[in-house]
Amino acid sequence: MDKLKMDVGIPEGMTISSSFDGMKIERRWFSNQTLFMTVFVVVWDSFLFYWYSNALSSGGFTKENAVTLAFPLIHLAIGVFLTYYVIACYLNKTTVSVSHSFVESKISPVPFGFKKLIPSSSIEQVYCKDVVKKSKDGSSVTFEVRVILKDRKNIRLVSGLELSEQALFLEHEIESYLGIKDVEVKGELS
Repeated sequence: MDKLKMDVGIPEGMTISSSFDGMKIERRWFSNQTLFMTVFVVVWDSFLFYWYSNALSSGGFTKENAVTLAFPLIHLAIGVFLTYYVIACYLNKTTVSVSHSFVESKISPVPFGFKKLIPSSSIEQVYCKDVVKKSKDGSSVTFEVRVILKDRKNIRLVSGLELSEQALFLEHEIESYLGIKDVEVKGELS
């Protein structure tokens, strides 16, 4: 059964452009969550800076304060990752380029994840899926766009989308450009 699709327009945080050799859809990573994460990272990193400043000012690196310096190492690693992530959220965008030769998904300018390059002729279907992550504080939902290849491989093209409209827009635009008839995929976002 064919699905009828209504044009959702260009969702918040996304842009689309066309050229003679294809189209480009971009999504900026910056969101309201980035502001919250920025405050959290500043507090986290400030505490670590304070901890290490006190530990090192009391005699430098000695056998006596080795435990004091080593204790927060896992927290330091988390702080470095979170700082990198927040910087990426301010600067990065995900770009999906579609042509009759390839569909490419890449993240730039801060490296984060892998570039995907898929021959357009190998794509049988594009669909969206919601990803629910549960924690003790509740659950969060993000959305991803996936492609099914003619050899039945299922590949994630884009992940971490905050709005279902962003995922559905990407799916619709890719399928329209490549002339792929939309069919229902088990477990897809509707």
